[in-house]
Amino acid sequence: MKVLVRSPLMTDRIQETLESYSDDGVKFELISRRGMAMEFEVNDTDPAALAKRIIRATDFGQGLNFSAINQK
Repeated sequence: MKVLVRSPLMTDRIQETLESYSDDGVKFELISRRGMAMEFEVNDTDPAALAKRIIRATDFGQGLNFSAINQK
């Protein structure tokens, strides 16, 4: 499944955080990146919820304005 993550700030940190995540065999792989939009391939049933949870758990994620949307 794919997830589209958008953020006007800290896109490098978001990308690093998601790509370094590996729990229960779930892995994020960056497919494309344009401006503030990053598309990841993820082997999870609800990657948007997982991406939000991972980003919010970081030191920068609590106050960050971002969105994560499941893609087909």
